[in-house]
Amino acid sequence: MTTKIKVSQVSSNNLKGSLSSNAASATAFSTPKAVTLKGAVNGTFSSTAGWSIPTIWRGCIVGQSSSNDLNPWYKVASITLTNPNYDSRITFLVENTYSGIAVGTLHVHIRTDESKKVISTDTGLVWLFNRNFLPEDFVLICPTFVSPTCELWTKIDTGYMHRSFTVLSEGNRTDSKIEWSLFNTSSEGSYEAYPTTGIHFVSK
Repeated sequence: MTTKIKVSQVSSNNLKGSLSSNAASATAFSTPKAVTLKGAVNGTFSSTAGWSIPTIWRGCIVGQSSSNDLNPWYKVASITLTNPNYDSRITFLVENTYSGIAVGTLHVHIRTDESKKVISTDTGLVWLFNRNFLPEDFVLICPTFVSPTCELWTKIDTGYMHRSFTVLSEGNRTDSKIEWSLFNTSSEGSYEAYPTTGIHFVSK
């Protein structure tokens, strides 16, 4: 006769014998476990085999999808500034993805005054490192009115050329956080026209 003993807790460094259910062979969760990351990086991952964290980065790619080089300006990123006396910054690793070597580190800084207008003397684009990019092909455009939406544009006038922008650093005067919207665009010439109004800051 087999006697079953019910226990509430078992503690041992070496348990032997048969195991019930699929505990001995289970290699996956019965349902995916999703986790959402917030803060300096955004993303979700789900796995039935356990927890795994992928390489997470933030960036975008814009460029020409054919040999057409018409309307070559592409919007890369934008930010709407709604606070007075505000500093916003973002730094990109920029790379061409087609012909020739072109790589650089581009830093963008925008500052507003007490009325939320952009201070032109404290706003602009600076290359921390630049190999083979033309500075005039990178332009920051900021309207002159309050609470403006500022936009970063790049010129790609070579067919099939795309340009990758990977965020290295982002935030404001007191915090590191996501503030900019990024745009992925691959087309026969940009579907958006190059803006002509506002203050134009050409990279240096």
